Amino acid sequence: MNVMIVIDLICSYDRVEILSGFINGLFLVVIAFFVFTAALARLLDPPAIKTERLLVSVFGITLQYKIYNNAN
Repeated sequence: MNVMIVIDLICSYDRVEILSGFINGLFLVVIAFFVFTAALARLLDPPAIKTERLLVSVFGITLQYKIYNNAN
């Protein structure tokens, strides 16, 4: 049997494709785990939120809504 044929059978692109898909899946699981743990940590200990700008924006939206409804 020719050496090139043996190497071609052993290192075919089908096996590389399967292995790369498996490695890609492992990376996605690891990334999902880190995202989940970060979300859980943030859920258990939420960061402080400054509400000064939020109150001004809510006031502006309600004022625009009232002006729009009065015009129509």
